[in-house]
Amino acid sequence: MDIKIYNNTVMVPVKCGSRYLDKIWESERIKFNHFEYLEFPKVKYIVVREPMSHLITALHTEILVFINETDKNNNFNHKLKDFVSPHGVTHWCVRFYEYFYYYKKKYGEDIQVVKLDNLTELLQNLGYNIEYTPNDYQFKKYKIWWSKEELFEILKNTYPNEINWLIDKVKIQNVYYNKLLNNNVDII
Repeated sequence: MDIKIYNNTVMVPVKCGSRYLDKIWESERIKFNHFEYLEFPKVKYIVVREPMSHLITALHTEILVFINETDKNNNFNHKLKDFVSPHGVTHWCVRFYEYFYYYKKKYGEDIQVVKLDNLTELLQNLGYNIEYTPNDYQFKKYKIWWSKEELFEILKNTYPNEINWLIDKVKIQNVYYNKLLNNNVDII
């Protein structure tokens, strides 16, 4: 999973405002992979979204790109195998909230964790007034298209074992997500 750090200040996994932040700091962005989390420089803010929302959005992005670029609209199994692997995909890793938890534990409680819904407010507090326009971030350009919810239902019905496995992993990551939001770095 790709992680981006902007201006040595704000760290975001993709699907958590990275394209919005590109409007301000694209030239001051560095990119990492989630496996490098112990090498990330210290930042002031980590932006995250709720784990289930992140999974659904990541599935939507990865699978729509896959089927539209490969014309394999009836076989998502290849992409789902990547989602359940320890390596993950560009937009998802089954353990990244856990990685962020240990990153925050390493660098201290002064790192603020910000929900994606509060990213615009954070930027305003930092002196940037960039309007957020949701339509700027839609991918409706594809020939084959489903909404996030429609695609998730298709996947649940077509690949119940894989989706249930991912949902179980999200439940585990919810523990780390809540600890991050509550600034709790106790050992789990």
